[in-house]
Amino acid sequence: MSTPVTQIVMVGPRGVGKTSLLAAMYDELDKELKSIGCNFFTAAGPTTTRIGKQLIDLKLVASSSGAKIQAGEGVKGGQQKETYTFHLDVGDGGQPEVTLEFIDLPGGWYTGNGDYQQADEIMANSHVSFLAVDATALMEAPLKDAPSIGKYHEIINSPFDIRQAYKRVNFADGHVVILTLIRAETYVNSGRTEQLIDKTQKAYAELAGDLREKRIHLLGCYVETVGSLTFNAFTEVDGKVSSHFMRNPQIGYCPARCAVPLRIAANRALLAALDDALLQLIKQDTFGGKILIFFGLNKALLRARQKCHLVYTAFDKLGKSIKDDDYFEINP
Repeated sequence: MSTPVTQIVMVGPRGVGKTSLLAAMYDELDKELKSIGCNFFTAAGPTTTRIGKQLIDLKLVASSSGAKIQAGEGVKGGQQKETYTFHLDVGDGGQPEVTLEFIDLPGGWYTGNGDYQQADEIMANSHVSFLAVDATALMEAPLKDAPSIGKYHEIINSPFDIRQAYKRVNFADGHVVILTLIRAETYVNSGRTEQLIDKTQKAYAELAGDLREKRIHLLGCYVETVGSLTFNAFTEVDGKVSSHFMRNPQIGYCPARCAVPLRIAANRALLAALDDALLQLIKQDTFGGKILIFFGLNKALLRARQKCHLVYTAFDKLGKSIKDDDYFEINP
């Protein structure tokens, strides 16, 4: 039987922390779902390799004497899209009930030589998009003439190019955009989350207006992919920006809220996954290429109902612990 696939597109410049978000998300959910009898696992091959390496890198950052993260890559071209595939099994350990496919779009596709058409098509066909934003670039070194926006926000987060991409795409009904503020440890630990939310509201109000015209809500949340870092300074050399952090050795590797974007998406993407499960099961329950009109059809519907119940259970387990203050709506 085919497994229903929920496609989630990752939008954001290179180096903003999308792979770190996925690795920390997986690490959090793997432990949580295993404790209640579910199996959440990476697909064999590139996904397992990349996620495993990223988890090692995050833990090394937490244990090092200092942390330097290259930023300022913007939406340059020359990259290939990467697909990360995760499976969720809530049944008897057989075929997984849900497949989550995260597609990391190359930043250069938004503005590159015709490549933007590929990005637009993938975005249009996805159920959910995660818009990754570097929180430190938004918050730090405010401009004198625009104190609500950090000096390197335009360079690192490329909000103009990304807004144009969202304006171009004709999204399917029910699509949800989740703006995820990455590297938010500094502001969570210092009690400045309200300031972070306020700056996000101001910086992305125009995008929220564009999406509202398409009947899409822009939701925001913040995550800590390491948990023990505090922003120190930006350095700029030959037009390339690096972020420097200090670590708290007493905390170590302690990510937080990294599964919130997926929890928000779980219930939003549920209906599409249920539809896929129903259609696939009915199509596959055939004899000689034809649906058995009487018993066969009833059998197909029964199996589809059971399968859809498992899909619902899986998404419910992901989304059940979401709280009202875990996310916020960004208004025009």
